[in-house]
Amino acid sequence: MHINTIGHLVMQENRYVIVLEEKVKKAMTGMESFEHLLIVAITKDQQLRVLTVKVIKIESKQGIILIEQPLEEDELELPVSVVDIKPYMPCADTVHVESSHGKKRSISVNAIEEDSYELPPCGEIRKTNGVCYLQFEELPKEIGDILRIVWWFERFDDKKYRRTLLCNPPYECKERIGVFASRSPVRPNPIALTIAKVLRIDRENQRIYVNDLDCFDHTHFLGVLDYDSAFDCVVDAKGPDWTKDWPKEVCFMKQENDVDSMVAMLDEQVHFQSIKQQPLIQVNTI
Repeated sequence: MHINTIGHLVMQENRYVIVLEEKVKKAMTGMESFEHLLIVAITKDQQLRVLTVKVIKIESKQGIILIEQPLEEDELELPVSVVDIKPYMPCADTVHVESSHGKKRSISVNAIEEDSYELPPCGEIRKTNGVCYLQFEELPKEIGDILRIVWWFERFDDKKYRRTLLCNPPYECKERIGVFASRSPVRPNPIALTIAKVLRIDRENQRIYVNDLDCFDHTHFLGVLDYDSAFDCVVDAKGPDWTKDWPKEVCFMKQENDVDSMVAMLDEQVHFQSIKQQPLIQVNTI
């Protein structure tokens, strides 16, 4: 999946500042209604990270966002490339967990040229028989209880969608907003972020079973990050009026069927298919 830089996170006069490129400034429309943002960034050592930041001031005409220091476990070596911005929404981003057993906080990317990257998929999201799971090529060694899945809006990976900077907000809000003030799949880099709860880990088949996800079967995902409340959760985050009646934390979608029973059935089907594919033994009769 090809990703282009839309701006940079830099230090100016001892302040953390996001400076966006001229071509994406219009996508900032409506961002001033949010107190917190998710910044998808690529560091100098070619690691993709998702930073939860608090906004101090937004100057849309100049393409500048002044933020507080990102709440991360280690200091960032600035500048870093910014590849997407999303509003922090409690219904999509707030999970109250005491600790995270996993420690994966970044995803490796490949630099093609300056400000251009390639992020290969590491598996598919499968939705079959009422069960949802991540089918990995290689399962991570450590896996937390709550994951942030980084996946790809494949059906919107098109030039006409990548150039779209404004979209229609949900519900009663009538004015159009910028894609950086929304979770719309239409955006310069069609990156999706979803919080998921781990239900079962199948290391033999390289799978992580999770709650149902709002995506299509066979959707490619780019990696998973461990969710940590210390850095990813914002208590009492404020947003625009059209979000005031939304849930205040993530409501995990339920599976249509019991995971353990459906996994057993899937394993049985795989076993049956392997038996069917075995060559028949010819018996000579006398």
